[in-house]
Amino acid sequence: MRALLFLFFVFGFFQISAPSAFAEPLDSTSERNLKRLNEVAEQVRLSYCEPDKRRAFEGAIKGINAMPGRKDAAQLVLSTPDFDGFSKAYQEALQAKIDRLELDKVVLNGMAQAFDASNEFVIQRETPSGMRAGILVQFKVDSSGPVIVHPIPDGPAAVAGLLAGDRLKAIDGKPLTGLSMEEIANKLRGASESEVTVTISRAGIEKTFSMQRSETNSFSHVRYQVVDGIGVITALSFQWDTGTEVRDAIRAIRQDIRKPKGFIVDLRYNGGGLLDGVIGLVDQFASRGLIVVDQPEIQCSTNLPRRIYARPNDESKGAPVVVLVNNETAAGAEVAAVGLREIRHAKIVGQPTSGVAHSFIAIGNISMGSELGFLRLRMGTYLPFSGKSFDGTGIIPDVLVETGDWRGDAAMDQAIQLLNAPRNQKPR
Repeated sequence: MRALLFLFFVFGFFQISAPSAFAEPLDSTSERNLKRLNEVAEQVRLSYCEPDKRRAFEGAIKGINAMPGRKDAAQLVLSTPDFDGFSKAYQEALQAKIDRLELDKVVLNGMAQAFDASNEFVIQRETPSGMRAGILVQFKVDSSGPVIVHPIPDGPAAVAGLLAGDRLKAIDGKPLTGLSMEEIANKLRGASESEVTVTISRAGIEKTFSMQRSETNSFSHVRYQVVDGIGVITALSFQWDTGTEVRDAIRAIRQDIRKPKGFIVDLRYNGGGLLDGVIGLVDQFASRGLIVVDQPEIQCSTNLPRRIYARPNDESKGAPVVVLVNNETAAGAEVAAVGLREIRHAKIVGQPTSGVAHSFIAIGNISMGSELGFLRLRMGTYLPFSGKSFDGTGIIPDVLVETGDWRGDAAMDQAIQLLNAPRNQKPR
């Protein structure tokens, strides 16, 4: 399974959120609990165009039977393919002294994964007040453990000297072996300006760096600068207000230079985010055209294709656009890159992208004791106007550039050269 990119101040999956509130918590009484689980199963059924809830209930029972605490217990069965059958099996599991909250999580995961192995039940944990600062670094967990993907420029990690490719070994002297991405992220969080030490392995040599945490909510996900008469806009992730931030960046660039030679949209290390932010960015460079089609894998009256078009008012005023990508550009960032190429004939420069084009919906908010969660369900694939999916293959840039080293930025240099070249002349 492809490793998920974790942006320290935002989780990097590409989700369309469509929450449905549950008025009563799941942990009130067994009867109310079963009622809410039945409501969730109904929403899952409708999402996947199923005629009844049997498949969801079968997935739930399969999940219960796989629980470690039931290793030697008799296998539960769905005696009837409806709520009564599920209710009977659920109550049998409770009688076996299984923790009810853990049982509910397994049931919800089972309902979701009966339709797609990538589906999951996700707990939404609110970061405690006063513990929302971090070191501003993107990392992922692969087969060899946690590794830094990208220290955010000017953030504590970058200033301290952490580099892409560094293997995370310990935080404050405590090893990270066996920890999940969320657990590692929680260890990196803390109070603003508090000290944290990070031990990494670089070329087989361990080094320890000390740094002060910085407030993440004061850090913009969109940055801009002017280079050689060109506006450079970097989007690190997609939030609900990304379109507004990009619009403001373009206007600020135009105040510095009345007529930019063009714009470079840097989407390297961008692992996606909210679809509204993706559409908002593309909108600033286009006045018309189909940006993306959300194509469901199963179609019915409750699950139809959705086509999203650019709105009038191109803030870039038709200026040439070059998009920078790399192999950590994923999901929503890939949608934005291919959308700009197809609508604005933008050139894409860099390395092939991740190839993550899944569309998701969320069913929640679901109370789990003192926590809230939601079901994250894969529903379909995002397709560009051309109809050619990049899911699993990634986007192949128009200009391939080998990964640069710390001494330079070959992709940025190539993008600048493209925008400086006369229109009828190709850069060397």
